Amino acid sequence: MAMDVPKGSFISRFKSSPELQQYIIKRVDYLMGVLQKEHRTIQWMNAVDERKDWNLFTWYWSTLACEYQNDEEGKVYMDTMPDENDKSKVIVQLGNRANNVEMLKKTLDRI
Repeated sequence: MAMDVPKGSFISRFKSSPELQQYIIKRVDYLMGVLQKEHRTIQWMNAVDERKDWNLFTWYWSTLACEYQNDEEGKVYMDTMPDENDKSKVIVQLGNRANNVEMLKKTLDRI
């Protein structure tokens, strides 16, 4: 839709086109949501103490992913994300990327 706007006429087209207004508003709202999610996740990351051998990163803006690799347990992860049903709560998932129950038992025994 935005490609149909001739050079130099964006403002006049924006003022006269409810469709273009909605298109722009929808995209800006999406970007604002991404920024808010990423900001919250970065705040979580900043609040976590760095741990030797753990890799911390954001995943899809709203998940704080923490991974650890070793031979006995594989790639262990702890993902923290907001609860979609209650934004005041978070979900923490512990597992391994191989979905290997025996390796996960070793992790839980060690912890």
